[in-house]
Amino acid sequence: MNIGILLNASHPIPLHSFFAIAAIIFGAIQFASKKGTLTHRTFGYLWITSMVVVCLSSFFIKTLQFDLLFGFSPIHFLSIWTLISLYLMIYHARKKQIPQHKTWSRNTYFLSLVIAGFFTFYPGRIMYKVFVGT
Repeated sequence: MNIGILLNASHPIPLHSFFAIAAIIFGAIQFASKKGTLTHRTFGYLWITSMVVVCLSSFFIKTLQFDLLFGFSPIHFLSIWTLISLYLMIYHARKKQIPQHKTWSRNTYFLSLVIAGFFTFYPGRIMYKVFVGT
């Protein structure tokens, strides 16, 4: 593993990556913690904040080789969907609509972090180089 590759990447890739890693950890804590507690709410806000940073920073990363619209790739549309999902998660939690809150939370975590994160390990991408080498 060579973390120097990530640290030397152009801005905002390191910021984006570190907040994504934080979001993965905060989300895992959310799934493991007792729901409705102060711990759950605290890590929920940490997770939401991390996800907003990940989404917003993604709009300044244009390293993929295929553009769909004005330099944006499918991953940028996922960021828009994620921001909407984060809003819906908060909305449902505040309205005490727990089944909907749970569904949006689970789906957002797995689609936006786990599945999208999997693609960051595609050969030639920075996270692939960090963990596997060049």
